[in-house]
Amino acid sequence: MAIVDSTYASVAEADTFLGETFPWEDTETVDKQEALEWATVYINDTYSIELEDGEATPTSLKNANAILANEHLTKNLFATAFAESPKVGVTLERVVAGSVESEIRYDTNWSRQWVDPFPAVTAMLGVDGYPIAKGAASSPKLVRT
Repeated sequence: MAIVDSTYASVAEADTFLGETFPWEDTETVDKQEALEWATVYINDTYSIELEDGEATPTSLKNANAILANEHLTKNLFATAFAESPKVGVTLERVVAGSVESEIRYDTNWSRQWVDPFPAVTAMLGVDGYPIAKGAASSPKLVRT
């Protein structure tokens, strides 16, 4: 059963765009399709995409779908985005294991801002007028002139 009804890019279009990119080229077609579907879900959840019925899918949207699908083959897109989410109220994290100690001190001015894990995709889609939809993201608006 498919995760979404349709993806922005087909497997063939992603193959053309990604070429011999690892791990895409070594992946079975069915796994590529599933990765494109998860990437479509991520795009729909993260960006403001509004295509009119019958409107052709822009190349940037197809390419973004392919890039994110390739990323999804090695790491879950949603887990990656969650890892970049703000650590609200946390100013210090310390882990101690025997004689080894690790400490992360957060700057409270920055720790509440979401960090875009895929800024190249955001920039690509922003050029075509598909801004990021996450309220916590601080990305500049791109304006065509």
